Amino acid sequence: MGPRSALLSLLACTSTACGLGAEPPPVVELATTEGLDADVVALARKHIAAARLQPKDPKLRANLALVYEANELWEEGVRAWSDAVALDPDQPVWSYHRAICLQQHGDTAGALTELRGVVARVPDLPAARHRLGEMLLDADDVEGARVEYESAIRLVDYAPDPYIGLAEVMMRQGNDARAAELCQRALALDPGSRRAHYDLGLAYRGLGRMAEAEAELNKGLNASKRFLSDPLTVQLDSYREGFSVRFSEAARLKKEGNPQAAVTILESLLKRHPKDVLVLNNLGGSLIDLGRAQAALPHLLKAKEIDPTQFATYVNLAGAHLALKNYPEALVQADKAVELAPKLAQAHALRATIFLETGRFEEAYTELKTAVGLDASSGQDFGRLGQVSIQLGRVREAVGYYETAARLLPDSLPAQAGLANVYFRVGEQAKALAAFERARKLAPDSPQVRALGLEIGAPVR
Repeated sequence: MGPRSALLSLLACTSTACGLGAEPPPVVELATTEGLDADVVALARKHIAAARLQPKDPKLRANLALVYEANELWEEGVRAWSDAVALDPDQPVWSYHRAICLQQHGDTAGALTELRGVVARVPDLPAARHRLGEMLLDADDVEGARVEYESAIRLVDYAPDPYIGLAEVMMRQGNDARAAELCQRALALDPGSRRAHYDLGLAYRGLGRMAEAEAELNKGLNASKRFLSDPLTVQLDSYREGFSVRFSEAARLKKEGNPQAAVTILESLLKRHPKDVLVLNNLGGSLIDLGRAQAALPHLLKAKEIDPTQFATYVNLAGAHLALKNYPEALVQADKAVELAPKLAQAHALRATIFLETGRFEEAYTELKTAVGLDASSGQDFGRLGQVSIQLGRVREAVGYYETAARLLPDSLPAQAGLANVYFRVGEQAKALAAFERARKLAPDSPQVRALGLEIGAPVR
């Protein structure tokens, strides 16, 4: 613990002293308002004023601490939680949140000590067990982490994240097979968990299943840790007022496949920041994801008016017009996106989509070749490249593209069925049947799969 952290730890009076009627500690003020969102400052001042009126009320100190924590003001959060805990030491969840602020403020040792104390007092608090497991794993205490993850699983066996943590323990202990099982369990609970996909890829790599490993690792790109909720989570979330905090949350929700929740946050941000191009663009993109392309257009056109140099605006405008089947305008916007960001694979893939929709297969082929050359992780683009190659009569070339698509997307029915079809076309019957069986396993009752089976002569089941 550094001198600054040690000082913070001493700021709170002891429970004994407070209980004897000593003066409560001064209310924690903002260290500075410079650079802070005006809404954060207003919210903090509101809770500071409430705490001043009743300085011995520990709940008001806790509310202020939550405001600081929610808006990532970690130093103030540590001090405010210390005051709340000193005034009422019988609230272990407050100590849990003090540990979070200590860790974020850089006092890992102090946070670990605090968390151990919380777990000793309330061993049935899942959030504390899980977070302690994460901290112990970061500190290379693998066996200690295992105990905490297993405890969290016993308490909340429906939550995916403790399974993911335990999988990481298993990999460190050399048990990749068990790690894969745990990741699969996490994905059954949350199919969109990027961290579960990434760890499953690591486990597959350890097992020598390289093709499957690559696909899972690609699905898990940009994975981040998530923590379990606790009794204060809802209140904490209601205090998130800072622009960066709220915007990051919206971006995370959109990425995780929850655009409606992202829209709710972004619409709230837009009321306070009506000319912010990032907000306008992300709101437009989320509305497109929801099938509301027409509603997205005003936001995107406003973003373009404010700053005509942002390539993301043109990507989103092209996507909106594409969804509305306004292909000429979609192409105009996609062309501008490529002009501004010529090395952005997404822009070329978008232009390819427009060409495919309008029957311009040679141009679609060229754009898709460019896209996969810039980003070789998109199984979908490789599959589309295989599809357009067939349209152009380049069947043998399509084989390689579909092989890559099927390797990157082993659970994709179009990729596996497309591979079976293209193998059959080039006379690779055994490979065609093997790929077909993978497709049939993914969708045994699909009429399209049954029709493909009849076409290539697969055994009827």
